[in-house]
Order: sequence, then structure tokens, then C-alpha cells
Amino acid sequence: MAGTPPVPNVRRVDRVALLGLAADVRDVYAHAFGRPPWNEPGAMADDYVSRLHRDVDRPGFTAAAACRPDGRLVGFATAWTTPDPFPSEGSYRHAGDGLGEHGVRELLGGALKIDELAVHPDHARRGLGLALLNAVSAAAPGGRSWLFTVAAADGPLDFYLRHGWSPVTSPAPDAGGVVVMLGPHHPGAPAPAHREAPAAAGH
Repeated sequence: MAGTPPVPNVRRVDRVALLGLAADVRDVYAHAFGRPPWNEPGAMADDYVSRLHRDVDRPGFTAAAACRPDGRLVGFATAWTTPDPFPSEGSYRHAGDGLGEHGVRELLGGALKIDELAVHPDHARRGLGLALLNAVSAAAPGGRSWLFTVAAADGPLDFYLRHGWSPVTSPAPDAGGVVVMLGPHHPGAPAPAHREAPAAAGH
């Protein structure tokens, strides 16, 4: 169809390839998270790129990129093996409080943690988010993948629920409504009939 932009290609990429696209990563991050419900300032995109240079050295690091035919990055996803010992700060503390030591060990220990998933708004609602998520999740040992998301109005929670991800903690009011979700192939995920959307924090 005339005027229809070409479909970006989604593929797994190594650390060298992803860092080579760092300027595009910053642009995608800034546009994806500079709008509601995140409203992050532009400086957060700079902070993310700095962090990415450290994250690529994490055990089990894997990434996927969505690129236009001209090579321009329009979306990306990153993941790595859950840290051991399990961290106790920030959102990790919420996971520990919600799941307990045994739950953390059984559900998250050794699993693949999806860290970041971002698509430029100009390319949203074209299936790129799911393609990127599936690309990095494919590296999960035994299908054991998980992530943090936020139960907030217009947030990404519905996206993950639609694609078979399961919440296993309630939203944390003191952590921005953070929820832990297990991937659709995680052996510890609740059966479909028992999956429920957690109420958004503050509602």
C-alpha cells in the first residue's frame, strides 16, 4: 500500500551491536518514557544509556532490536539473569516482600529478568512490543522469565496481561504500583483461570 512505512525488522542483537546504536537507544527511550504514565525527564534517557554500558556485562545479558530498513533503531528490549544474591533495594524489595524468600528463590532465582522494553511512539501499536518481548524471552531457561511493571492508568499492565503474563504480587503503593509478573511459559505462573488483573495503585 502506497505511503505505508516499511515494517521494522526485529532480531536478537549482541552487546556490541546494541551499544553501537546507543544514540538511537537514547532517542527511543526518551520518546517512549517521556510521555504518560511515566513522564520521565530527558535526563533519564542519558542515565539509561550510561547504565546500559554496565548492564551489557551482566550474566545472561540478552537484547533485541527493532530496526527500519535504513538501520535506524525504533524499539529495543533487554534482559539478563536474575542477580544472585537477590537485591533488596527499590522494586526488588517489593518482590521480596510480596513473594517471600522461598517465593523469590522458586519463581525468580536463575530466571530471565526482562529489564527494559521500549518502542518509539511513531511505531507503536504495530506488534513491535510483543515481537521484542518474545525475542528476548526466548532466551529464558525453561521458559522462566519475569519482569516488573506498573499498575497505573494507561500503563503497560494490560499489554502484558493480554499476552499471557501473570501478576504474582499486588501493586505496591509505596513503590509506584510496582507489580511482579511471570512470563506465559513460566512453570510457576498461575493457571489462566486464576489470573486476575491487580487493582491499580491509588484506586
